[in-house]
Amino acid sequence: MEFIPSTYASLGLLGGLCTALALRMSFYRLAGSPGEAKPNSPLNVLSEVQLLTAEWAPLGAFLALAAKQKGAPALPVDILTATFVASRVTFVASRFVGDSFKMAVGFPSMVVTYGAVAGLSMIVAFA
Repeated sequence: MEFIPSTYASLGLLGGLCTALALRMSFYRLAGSPGEAKPNSPLNVLSEVQLLTAEWAPLGAFLALAAKQKGAPALPVDILTATFVASRVTFVASRFVGDSFKMAVGFPSMVVTYGAVAGLSMIVAFA
């Protein structure tokens, strides 16, 4: 199936996303953390997004790599990894649009993340 990226390509995209968020956060810190005292400032929004991404990214990445190492069938691992990464990208994007979009898309993207992590966990546990 040509349209499904490999696990490694998906993880490369996830690494790029995490790097971009960390770099942007570093730029805010270098600029003296403008708006840190304001709850909905761009700095605090980015900080929340970066923190949540940094919490979930290693879990999905390690499970995907563990499934590959274990010799699980490639297609389900590729699909679940691509789904996991797409849900993280969607979550990040949802935080930078509007408040209504944040709830309408951000919450479902987290549910998809939970499902992908559960699927990868089952593959690692039982494959």
